[in-house]
Amino acid sequence: MSKLLEKIVYNRLYWFANKHNLLSPLQHGFRKHHSTTDCHVKLESEILDTLANKQIMILISLDLQKAYDTIWRHRVIELLKQWNILGNMIKYLTNFLSQRTFQLKIRDFTSNTFVLENGVPQGSPLSVFLFQTAINSLPDFIPKPIKSIIFANDTHIYVRGNSIPSITKVPQDCLNELSKWCHNSGFIFSSHKTKCILFSNKRNITKSKIYLNTICLPFTENITVLGLTFDSKLTWKPNILKTEKSAYKNLRVIKTLSHLEWGAEYSILLNLYRSLVRSKLDYSSICYGNSNRNIAKLLDHIHNTGIRCATGAFRSSPITSLLAITEEPPLHYHRLRLSLKYITRILSTPVNSTIHYLNINHSSSVYDLNTNLRKPLRSRLCKEMSDNNISSDTILQYETSFTPSWILQNYEIDTSLSAHVKKETPEIVYRNVFNELIHMDNPNKSQIYTVASKTSTGIGLAVIHNSSTQIFKLNSHSSIYTAEYITLLKGVQTAVNSNFDRIDIWNEEADKAARNAVSNPNALTLALMSPVDIFRNVDKYCIQLWDSDWRQVTDNKLREIKYSVEPWPKHNFSNRKEEIIINRLRIGHTRVTHDYLMKKTEPSLCRSCNLPNTVKHILIHCQIFSEARNECNGQS
Repeated sequence: MSKLLEKIVYNRLYWFANKHNLLSPLQHGFRKHHSTTDCHVKLESEILDTLANKQIMILISLDLQKAYDTIWRHRVIELLKQWNILGNMIKYLTNFLSQRTFQLKIRDFTSNTFVLENGVPQGSPLSVFLFQTAINSLPDFIPKPIKSIIFANDTHIYVRGNSIPSITKVPQDCLNELSKWCHNSGFIFSSHKTKCILFSNKRNITKSKIYLNTICLPFTENITVLGLTFDSKLTWKPNILKTEKSAYKNLRVIKTLSHLEWGAEYSILLNLYRSLVRSKLDYSSICYGNSNRNIAKLLDHIHNTGIRCATGAFRSSPITSLLAITEEPPLHYHRLRLSLKYITRILSTPVNSTIHYLNINHSSSVYDLNTNLRKPLRSRLCKEMSDNNISSDTILQYETSFTPSWILQNYEIDTSLSAHVKKETPEIVYRNVFNELIHMDNPNKSQIYTVASKTSTGIGLAVIHNSSTQIFKLNSHSSIYTAEYITLLKGVQTAVNSNFDRIDIWNEEADKAARNAVSNPNALTLALMSPVDIFRNVDKYCIQLWDSDWRQVTDNKLREIKYSVEPWPKHNFSNRKEEIIINRLRIGHTRVTHDYLMKKTEPSLCRSCNLPNTVKHILIHCQIFSEARNECNGQS
């Protein structure tokens, strides 16, 4: 019950902070619609801009020592009061932090009880918000032109310039200011965990000395930021090698469970691969997918091996066949899908400060002048974003509700029509009941009717109030749910403007107007799409690209029977061995037909036909097996 109460209090505090924009936009930790990828995209964009403009960038990665345990409680309470959090709420939080004790237990021995004078209890939802409150003022002590990125207790500051002398003094002054902030807030930056890195294509650069608490900070060639390794040239090779090694360890689990006789089912192995292995390949692949193709291909064999173990396919099986039979796209298309969905999510959340890095207007003209430069995320996917109508002007955006979620509005919704079964109720009955309802309270009161209609040619919307009819059109890629939402929103706006408090969802005239709106040139076109609709369209888009590649594949045995990458109907096999046999036959690579590749010998020939042994030849053409075919399929 205490955890539940803490979660309720946290939700209320978080809503209040968001409504009044109290949290720093540079903080990406423990916030809805924020993630570590936001920090990675920001850094990648800044580094690529630095390299493209032939500049130098110094990045300093700071780490707060014992962050949760060193919070001054009285300071947090004072900060909350400054945010106008008072009354019973501040009393509850004060009580939550007071009289905290701890003990140490080893086997059957328990230490004395000690009182916690500072810090917040770890593991509580409230502790996260209290910690955010305690470090919220940190960005205010970072002077320009220094920029910063914060995720929970990890702080990264960086500065760009044309030469080392022009930017050396700036980070040192910033660290001095941060030391003063630590002195006034009770936090401590760990000098031993703090590292620096210099990004530049220039050679023989003399690195200046930067100090934190009298300790000279070391410069490294590689630095890990929230699990992603950045190297000084941004080749991504150290990160890809580390990811390959980490993913291969988890791949051993798939190999162990993929035994021919007693192994797990294909679907289970594929889900294990996606959760244990591919999840590691996916982490921030939005950024490192921009690496050199030869370097990025180092991860392809992990992807291919995982799929091959799940299907039980023969070692010589073509990679394109493995991917097509499992409906698992190639990694570059999978990264494209993740990237487009990420951009959509950011553009739909204007409170996320990463949105400025994904704005096309923010893009530097230097990339247009030199097409060989590696581009940031915002620039390298312009065509794909255009193909999927991904733009900040067209995406419906998430907004913080002005009304708290725990305060229920007293909306009167009449659902009595749903008591009639649609298949059993004549249309005239619906009309009569509906007319009775709308004239029950005040027969002289007018109604507002809203209808959305989706046809094969498009989506039309209609809002009717008295003799006024508003008609709109939506993008054909939108769903009917989005259309209904927008129509209802237009109806509410009409009701507010007309001082009216009643909206009816449907009538025949509004339905007809909505259907005609699709072809009506006077209908206003609304360039709006929900993120969910765009996610669905992105999935289709990437599948179509992959399917186009698959249709161009030649000299492939699976391609002869599988014309697209669309999934085949699922079949339930009695054991693992049957699954493997069917998969190998479909791919066309079996031990009988392709064992010579492993033994490095000549291909075997059919004893009677003197033709190469292939699955197609054995199952369809070979005369030796004609009797067996007749038994299975009947007389031909």
